[in-house]
Amino acid sequence: MIVRFLFQLVVLALAFLVPSAARSASNELIYATTYESVESYDPLTGKKVGSLPLPQGAQTSGLAVNGGTIYVGLFSANPDSYEVAEYPPGATKPARYVAPNQELGNISVSATGELAIAGFGGGSCCSTSTLTFYAAGATKPNRSFFRNAGDFEHVAYDAGGTCWIEGYDAKNKVSFGYVAPGSKKIVTVEFPAALSAGPIAIDASGNIVLAAKLGNVQVFSPAGALLTQWTLLGNPTTVTGIAVSEDGRRLYVSNSYTQLGSYRYPGGEPPLAFFGTYASNIVAAN
Repeated sequence: MIVRFLFQLVVLALAFLVPSAARSASNELIYATTYESVESYDPLTGKKVGSLPLPQGAQTSGLAVNGGTIYVGLFSANPDSYEVAEYPPGATKPARYVAPNQELGNISVSATGELAIAGFGGGSCCSTSTLTFYAAGATKPNRSFFRNAGDFEHVAYDAGGTCWIEGYDAKNKVSFGYVAPGSKKIVTVEFPAALSAGPIAIDASGNIVLAAKLGNVQVFSPAGALLTQWTLLGNPTTVTGIAVSEDGRRLYVSNSYTQLGSYRYPGGEPPLAFFGTYASNIVAAN
């Protein structure tokens, strides 16, 4: 009896000694697009736990995951076509396609299943960049925004359903803003300390995490104030994707070569792990 009681005390003590990041992240996966598939990894071990093959010959542009449903931006040549494919949990074929008929920049999905698609316009005076929103299950947008010069490039939803947008304005200046749930207006927010445009993510506190040039990570408040920044020592090349764990303790980063890395957040150093795989887009999701 005494031995059993002491054993229970030891187990309870160990439970409190295990970092909360390790416990809370146990159900979380890192999803990453490669040239041919969407791979999923255990963020604690780096072990690949799943693979979704994509249509042969298609290139990926954008990735989003919600409740096990995977959304992948696809580009196919001859003729050029751009579409977002939706794969329900466990499916190997899309349940629907959303075709914005414009070069895809980035995609994101809200907790309610609303899909946001940023479409490149090429940044010239003669092309239009679009930002479109699709309700869950819809194939036609319910809201659209247009930028006749500049680009919408990256989008990311916060926990409340507000969609943050990053790109370039008509003067080729880095531009930030957001669209509130159901709103038909983009609210522009000045981020004067932003070093460059790049992939964005929203952390557990609602702050905007920017992967800027040369491996620099910057964290901004929703009001645009710079909260902190650092350089990823193990990942100095161009960052192609960035995500923050749901518990807000890990930062996942992919670069333009062959590294998918896990870092402490905030601060980022030293790297916790490199998974050693090419990834053009990454998402952390349960």
